[in-house]
Amino acid sequence: MRPRRRRPAGRPPRRVALVALGVATTAIAALLLAVGYDAPNRIPGRGYYTLSVALDDADNLTAHHQVRMGGRNVGQVLHPRVRDGRAVIDLQLERRIAPLRADTRVVVRPRSPIGVRFVELRPGRRGAPLPDGAVIPATQSSATVPLDRVLGTLDRRRRREAATAARELGRGFADRGEDVAATLESAPRALRRTRSALAPLNARTGATAGLVAGAEAAASAAAPVSGDIAAGLRPEARVLRTVAEHEAGVDGTLAVAPDALRRIAEDLRRTDPLLTAVGRLGTAGADALTRGPRTFRAVSRMLRDGRPGLRAAPPVLRRAEAATDPTLRLLTALDPVVPAISRTARASSPLLVELGRRDCDVRRWFRGWRGVLTEGVPTGAPIGPATALRLHLLTTLESVGGQGPALSQALPPLRTDAYPEPCRDR
Repeated sequence: MRPRRRRPAGRPPRRVALVALGVATTAIAALLLAVGYDAPNRIPGRGYYTLSVALDDADNLTAHHQVRMGGRNVGQVLHPRVRDGRAVIDLQLERRIAPLRADTRVVVRPRSPIGVRFVELRPGRRGAPLPDGAVIPATQSSATVPLDRVLGTLDRRRRREAATAARELGRGFADRGEDVAATLESAPRALRRTRSALAPLNARTGATAGLVAGAEAAASAAAPVSGDIAAGLRPEARVLRTVAEHEAGVDGTLAVAPDALRRIAEDLRRTDPLLTAVGRLGTAGADALTRGPRTFRAVSRMLRDGRPGLRAAPPVLRRAEAATDPTLRLLTALDPVVPAISRTARASSPLLVELGRRDCDVRRWFRGWRGVLTEGVPTGAPIGPATALRLHLLTTLESVGGQGPALSQALPPLRTDAYPEPCRDR
């Protein structure tokens, strides 16, 4: 192995080496200076997605202001300028968000109360993808009003009241950082839901002014009792905190609520006939209740008039109770002969029908019977053949007329029709 040659001690380096080192150092310093000078605009070797935006209001918006999307920093503003009387800015964006859609909107918003601004991107969902260098028109851009401009529109009194409001808000938010953070976390969802609720209010001209005036009057009225209101709202706060802690359960309930409500509506439609019937029953019941007082008065009069009868009812019922057993024994004894009685009644039915047709003849017969009994028996003996003959002759002349031709000729006035029509010779 060959030994290394060493430079003799105390020998200075060559001039060429020093010059080369100086040039290299200068070049590196110049490169670092150039990179540092241009670093706010771009980082060498890194690619970007660049868009231009036309704005009607770009007040206080300067280069290197942030560009945010969904709350995250995704780029910066470059080269603010004026073109054709309108502000134009370039957005230097990260390549990972490319490409944005043609319906993307741009909003210039305040970053702090002292006028610092930032650009918010709201990605669209429709439209063609925007290529690198594309321009978003002014119709898709807007800017919020700066706080200093808002305060500049207020007079001295209103500025003093705004200062009081800010001071009181500071007192109200003191030591409530966690609550404020939780509120800000849930605010986007609440605001999205509030937008649909406030849409009818925004659609009516002057409704917002009336709402603000009414809110001011309500706040003035509530100020003296604000402590009591706060104490009354504590239980509701606990309830809402419990609901927030069980957000998953609430979301599940809301998810199944539409189907449940639809089924409830269908079930309610099925109960419509029942409700209709109940309504008719109610109408009829109202009519009955209208007539009820008269009915009750009549029943009351009947009960008052029936008191004597009710007082007499117990003896009658006792007698009926005493007669119950004999009646049952009689019916038990008659039960075997009921068929014979029924046959007799059926056999007697034609005779009874005929007698019913001849009621006047029956009456005449009874009158003759009465005459026979009036004559009596001279000797006082029992009724004998003479009385029977007299009965036969006086009661039914038709039967006498039916004894034969000889008797009919001997008694010419007698009728010879044995079956005359009912009541023919009254």
